[in-house]
Amino acid sequence: MPTGPDIKNPTPVLWPDEPLGPDDEDKLNRGLFVSMIAERLNAAVLGQASTVFGLVGPWGSGKTSLLSRLRSQLDETWKVVVFSPWATSDVNSLQIEFLSALTSIFDETQQPNAKEKVRKYSRMCTSLLKIVPVAGEALSSAVQEAVEVATAEKPWREQFEQACDVFCDLGYKVLIIADDIDRLDSEEVLSLLKVVRLLGRFPNVHYLIAYDQTTIEDLLKFRGLATKSSDFMEKIVQYPFEVPPLAAVVQRRLLTETIDELIARHGITLDAQAADRLSELVAVIAPALLTPRAQSRFREQVLAFAEMLSFAEVDAIDYVALSFIRVFHHEVYEQIAGWKVALQSGKVPLGFLDSSELSHEDWHNRIRPLVETENDVSLIMAILSGLFPGIQSQGLIFYRDHPLALSNDLYFQRYFIMGIADDDVEDRIIANAITRIVDNDVDQSDVIRFAEIIDGDDLDLAALALEKGAKFRGSHSSGSPKLVEFLIDRHNANSDGQEGFASPLRALRRWLDSEIMLALTESALTVDRLKSIMAAPDILLFATRSIASNRLSSRSPENVVADLGVYFLDILENELLSALSFGISLAYLVDTCWWFTGGDKGDERVSDIGTRIANVYQRSDLEKVIVGFVIQEDWVGSDGLSPELRFQEASFRRLFGPEATRELDGKLLWYGASKIDTEDLSLGNRLKLARAKVAEVARN
Repeated sequence: MPTGPDIKNPTPVLWPDEPLGPDDEDKLNRGLFVSMIAERLNAAVLGQASTVFGLVGPWGSGKTSLLSRLRSQLDETWKVVVFSPWATSDVNSLQIEFLSALTSIFDETQQPNAKEKVRKYSRMCTSLLKIVPVAGEALSSAVQEAVEVATAEKPWREQFEQACDVFCDLGYKVLIIADDIDRLDSEEVLSLLKVVRLLGRFPNVHYLIAYDQTTIEDLLKFRGLATKSSDFMEKIVQYPFEVPPLAAVVQRRLLTETIDELIARHGITLDAQAADRLSELVAVIAPALLTPRAQSRFREQVLAFAEMLSFAEVDAIDYVALSFIRVFHHEVYEQIAGWKVALQSGKVPLGFLDSSELSHEDWHNRIRPLVETENDVSLIMAILSGLFPGIQSQGLIFYRDHPLALSNDLYFQRYFIMGIADDDVEDRIIANAITRIVDNDVDQSDVIRFAEIIDGDDLDLAALALEKGAKFRGSHSSGSPKLVEFLIDRHNANSDGQEGFASPLRALRRWLDSEIMLALTESALTVDRLKSIMAAPDILLFATRSIASNRLSSRSPENVVADLGVYFLDILENELLSALSFGISLAYLVDTCWWFTGGDKGDERVSDIGTRIANVYQRSDLEKVIVGFVIQEDWVGSDGLSPELRFQEASFRRLFGPEATRELDGKLLWYGASKIDTEDLSLGNRLKLARAKVAEVARN
C-alpha cells in the first residue's frame, strides 16, 4: 500500500486506564442511565433504613466512570464516602478500612461522642464477624454461646441502638461506595459482605457496590456457598443496576476514531481496494469490542505498536487485523506462524510430496480449543480469511491480493518482529422498512426513517444501518426489484462526496451488488429493466465488482451472462462516444467486455471493435477514446483524497492490437516529450499522458 511522507507526531500520552470524570464527554451515551440511578438514590429520605444498591457489569464496562458521573448528580442531602476494599492487604485491614470510612463522616465539634459509640459497637461486631454467617443461615448452639460471651459487657441490641441514634441525628444521608469488589479474593469478598450486613446497616447509611457478577459467582462457587451469584447477592443487594452494553453505533464510532488517528499519525494513504478491505474489517471487529476498556485497550495497542513500524513496509489493514487477534486472542496469535503454510495454501502437508485440503470444519477444530466461544471461532475465521487465501469464512471478508501482505513470505516476519444510545438503529425499524420496500409500501414511516439514516450526516450510523440491512436480507432469498430501486436511489443521493474507508457508500455498494445479482439470477429483474433505473457507468461498476468478487462467474445463469455481455459490447461498439461523455470508465468497459468474451481464451470481438475504432474514428474522437484510458486514482489519507493520474495500459492493449495501435499513433498529434505531472488532473494533461503512452506502446 503506498504511503505518504513520514509525518509521525510525538509519542502520545500513555493510556492511564483511569475512569472518566463527570465533566468528560459522554461518548458512550450513558447519561440517561446515570440519571436514572441518581433519581432512584435521591428518592431515599432522611431516617430511611440502610439500603444496598449494586452497579453490575463486566470487567471494563465503565463502572468506575459511571460512579464518577453519578456522584455529580446526587443532591445536597448526600455525603459520599469511597471505600476501597481491594486496597487493603488482608481481612483485618479490610474491616479497619471500612470502620475508618464509616466514622470519617462525623464532625468532632458537633458530634463529639459519635465516633466512640460507633467504635464500641464495631469492636464487639468485629469479633462476631468470624462466627456470624453471611446471609440467611441460622446460628448453631455453639455460635449462639460465642455471641453471648462477646456481648456480655453490654447487650448487642443496646449498643446497636446507641449507634443508630448517632446516625439518625446526622441530618444528611451517607452513601458508601465500594468499587471493584470483584478484585478481592473469596475470603475478602465474604468478609466485606459480612461487614456490610452486620457492621454498617444503620439508618441514613446506604451502600453502592460495584462488581462483576460473573467474577463474584466464580468466587462464591470456590467457597461452595452458592451456585448463582445472583441468588446470593439478592440477599445483600436490594437494587442492582445492570450497566448497559455499548450500542453498536458507539462500537463502530470508537473503532473508527482509533483507525482515523492511526492513519493521521502515520500519513497512511489507502487506495480504493484498501479502503474496501478496511471497511469490511471494521464491520467485522467493531461488534467484538464490547466494553469501553476493550476499545481503549485496542486503541492503545494499535497506536503504541505502530510507532515501531514503517507503513511503507507493512500493510496497515493487515496490521490492524493482526493486532486485534494479538490483543484479544493471543493463543491464536501464537499459532499463526506455525500455521503459515496452511493459511497460505489451504492445505496441510502429508509426507514429502502429498498434501490434504483443509475444510471449514478442519479450521474450526484447530481454532476452537484456543478460544472461549463458538462466536469467537467465527470471528477469528472471518479475520483470517481477509489475511490469508487458504481459509474462507462464510461472512463478509474475503482475501484480496495486495502489496506488503501478511500472507506474503517476503513480508510475513515484519509483522511479528514487534515481539443505550439515542442514535443507534433499531433492528425492528430496519426489518420493517425492508419488508415494506419489498411490498412496494415505500411511503411508510420506517422506510422514510431508514432512508433518512442512510442519507444523513452520521456516516457511521449510515454504514451500520446498511450492514444491518444486508444482514437481515441474508436470510431472505427472494430477489426484489423494488429493493434494488430503493438502494439505487440511496446511491444516487450520496455519490457526490469523497469516500474514505468508513464511507457508507462502500457498505451500500456491497449490498446493492448482491441484491442486483440475486434479482437477475431469479429473473425478478432483467438487464433491460436495470438499464432503465441505473446509469450505465454504475451498471459497469456493478459488473466489475461482481466479477472481482466471483459473484458473477461462468457458473452464473447463462441468460444473465449473455444479456450483460451483449449490453456492454453494444456500448463499446455503437455508443462509445456517448458513454464516454456520461463518465463511463473505458478501461473497466474494455476489461468487462474482454471477460464476457472469454478473456485470453475467448474470441477477438473486443480487438475487432478496437480495429474499427482506429480505422474509422476521426482524430478528435480518437483523442476522447485514448483519454478514456487515463484514470484518476484517489489515495485516501488523513488529509482527505490525494488524486493521481494513471494510464491503463493493459486495458488499452486488449482493445487495440499492434496494428490498430500503430494506426492510432499515425493519426494522433504529438504533444512533445516533456515530463508529465501525474497530479495535474486537467483534460489537456490527461490527453498529453495518453498520447505519450500510445506512442510508447506503438514502439514496443
